[in-house]
Amino acid sequence: MNILLTYAGGIAAQSVVKSIRNNKNWPQLNLVGVDCDPYSCGLKLVDKGILCPPTSSPSYKTFIEKLIKEENIDLFIPTGEEDLSIISSLKNKYPTLFYMSDLNTINLCQNKWEFYNKCKDNFDLPETYLEPPSVPYFEKPIYGRGSRGTRLVKHKKDIIFFKNSKKIYQEYIPGQEWSVDVLSNMEGKIINITPRKRLQIKSGISTQGKIELNKNLIEISTKLVKYLNLKGPSCIQFKEDKTGNFKLIEVNVRFGGGVIFTTLAGVNQPEMIIKDYLKQQIFDLEANEVIVSRFYNEMVI
Repeated sequence: MNILLTYAGGIAAQSVVKSIRNNKNWPQLNLVGVDCDPYSCGLKLVDKGILCPPTSSPSYKTFIEKLIKEENIDLFIPTGEEDLSIISSLKNKYPTLFYMSDLNTINLCQNKWEFYNKCKDNFDLPETYLEPPSVPYFEKPIYGRGSRGTRLVKHKKDIIFFKNSKKIYQEYIPGQEWSVDVLSNMEGKIINITPRKRLQIKSGISTQGKIELNKNLIEISTKLVKYLNLKGPSCIQFKEDKTGNFKLIEVNVRFGGGVIFTTLAGVNQPEMIIKDYLKQQIFDLEANEVIVSRFYNEMVI
C-alpha cells in the first residue's frame, strides 16, 4: 500500500508519519513524501522522499499526476494547505483514494471572507469586516494559514489599511484557543471528534495541548461537518470570548499540526483512515484527557 503525503516537512505531515509509525504491524506500508525543500527532515522520515517543485509552480500539478502513476499511489492524506485544491481536482481522474473534502468545500474554507458569510447565520463567529473596525482587532489575509500575515492591532496609530488589500479584520477574541481534530469518511459520516486546548503556541504551532472532551465543542463540530459537507480530516479552530462562549474561527480541511496530541491520547486518526481504506473495522474510541508537550528533535541531512 502506497501513501502520499505532500508538504512532508510540515509539522502536520510529521505528526501523521509519527501516528502511522505508531502501529508496527502494518503489512507492506510505503510512505511517499514530497517537499520543495531539499533539506526538509520530512523527506527522511518517510520511506521515499522526493523533491518537488513549489506549489505555486505551473509544473506542480503535472509533477503530482506523474508521481501518482509512477509510485502507484493508493491513498493520499492531506497535510498541506496550498495544494489542497490542486489535489482535490484530481479526485475523479485516478483510482487513488483522495481522503479529503470536495473541491467546493476546500475553496470555501480557504477563503476566510466567504467562509464567514456562509457560516455567520448558523454559527457563532467573530464579527468580521473588509475594513478595520474599532481597535483592538485582528488583521489576517483572506487566504492564509497558521499565523502568517496576521496582526493584532491594539492602537489607532498602528492601523494600516489599503482598499482591495485581500485582508479581513476580525473583532479581538481574548480567550482560550481550541483545536478540534475531526475525521469523517468519504460519505461525510463522522468517525471521530477530539477537542484539545492549545496551552502554548509558537509561530502558530501548538507546542503544548490538553485533550479535553468538551461536549459543546463536539456538538458544534458535528453540526459543522454536516453543514459544510466536510470529508476526511479537518482541524477546526475556536476561541472563547470574555463570557466563555465558543467562537468559530476557521476550518482547515486537512490534518492539523497537533493531531499527534490526539494520537498520544489514544485516538489515532491517520490509522483510522488506513483502516477505512482497507475496509477494516474502526472502533468508536474516546480520547484520554491528557496533556501533551512537544519538543524539538534534530537529524543530520
